[in-house]
Amino acid sequence: MNEKHDDQPIARGAMLPWAWDWSDWILSGDTITDQAFAATDGLTIGAASQSAGVVTAEVTCAADATIGSRQRATCTITTAAGLVDSRSIRYVVEAR
Repeated sequence: MNEKHDDQPIARGAMLPWAWDWSDWILSGDTITDQAFAATDGLTIGAASQSAGVVTAEVTCAADATIGSRQRATCTITTAAGLVDSRSIRYVVEAR
């Protein structure tokens, strides 16, 4: 599993689109056929889309999340060729 190790700032109550990019990893001619998400308790994952090897999803931080807490959202994909990979984005909750 790959992980973006620099904590990304996210404000309490924010709903923002975040992208997981597999375009350099997927073999030519292969496509993403499925994506699934997991998130820590302070985050929820909403609407998702996929295009050209990039999965984008709305990530919402809880309005009562603790300032300074670290959260994680993970996207797992499956390709038409049967390849599976997971990548995570780490967030740190900040005040607006």
